[in-house]
Amino acid sequence: MTISHRPGLNVAGVMQYACRHCGDCWSGCNVGAKNTVGITYIADAVDHGATVLCESRAQSISKTESGWEVVVQNLSKASESRRIEAPIVVLAAGTLGTTELLLRAQQRGLKLSARLGKKFSANGDDLVIASDLGEPVNAIATGFPSQGPRGAAPVGPHSMALIDLGDEHGPVWVHDGTMLTVMAALAPLKALLQLNVRGALRHLKGGIYSDEMSRTQILYIVAHDDASGQMRLQNDRVMVDWPGYSDAPERVRAEQKVKTLIERMGGKFKVNPFTMAAFGGNRIIAHPLGGCAMGETVEDGVVGPDGRVFDPTKGPKGVHDGLYVCDGAAVPSAIGSAPS
Repeated sequence: MTISHRPGLNVAGVMQYACRHCGDCWSGCNVGAKNTVGITYIADAVDHGATVLCESRAQSISKTESGWEVVVQNLSKASESRRIEAPIVVLAAGTLGTTELLLRAQQRGLKLSARLGKKFSANGDDLVIASDLGEPVNAIATGFPSQGPRGAAPVGPHSMALIDLGDEHGPVWVHDGTMLTVMAALAPLKALLQLNVRGALRHLKGGIYSDEMSRTQILYIVAHDDASGQMRLQNDRVMVDWPGYSDAPERVRAEQKVKTLIERMGGKFKVNPFTMAAFGGNRIIAHPLGGCAMGETVEDGVVGPDGRVFDPTKGPKGVHDGLYVCDGAAVPSAIGSAPS
């Protein structure tokens, strides 16, 4: 986590405040201590003359005689849009956003690799919970301003430590995590759905900062997978189709190693509650990769090693002039660690 622990101007000249150790890092820092793109790269770009369109969404890209046209939707007035022409377009909308824009462009006639949307990877990610630990870990976020009980121990920043459980079969990293208050508040409902009425009443009575919850820790797993997910458009929005991910041997192996770790600590292993049908039946991943995977030629990739987008009408290594991908969408496989 890139967090400021002292107040002052950052390298982009933006005032930042010191971390208050509230643990709300992954939902959005209300203090302003996280070194997010908005207060570093974007602020620096504005200082160097860039124009930033706020409350806007890049809707589509298309080729013109002189370069590219980007249609940008005004989110505050959905009926309004503007067209921007540019000789160079760099797609850095994240793995999902970049792939969505190129899938739309392909659907509207732009010639792109047949590999577009393939090789989606979850980077072997997973989320599990260790409960009933022997010592308090105080890993339930208190937020800012604090919602926690007076005098409670500070939670600390999210994801600050790593345990390496890798072996000859592949990497397995375990990150510590802080639990959002809204997630902790689901504990009684989860217990009820599992027909544990006594547990639900106990959680309701104790609240999210009870002694029981203070001995509960979220753990994030980063391991490996075979990048066999596929992204496609559904109702004009990108969707990930990967029905076999939950049963993938790499994911199961990593989960079992973490389960063993938790049980050796005297705790209880619990799977990600969002895998329950009542909560959506999905896994939580932090590092989506692929969809516009790198390759040596248009037959095995969507972009070249330099991020230029392949044009199949120009031969195996021909590219679209002025169109680049520069984010996780270009990563062709799980890398077995945090991509940053």
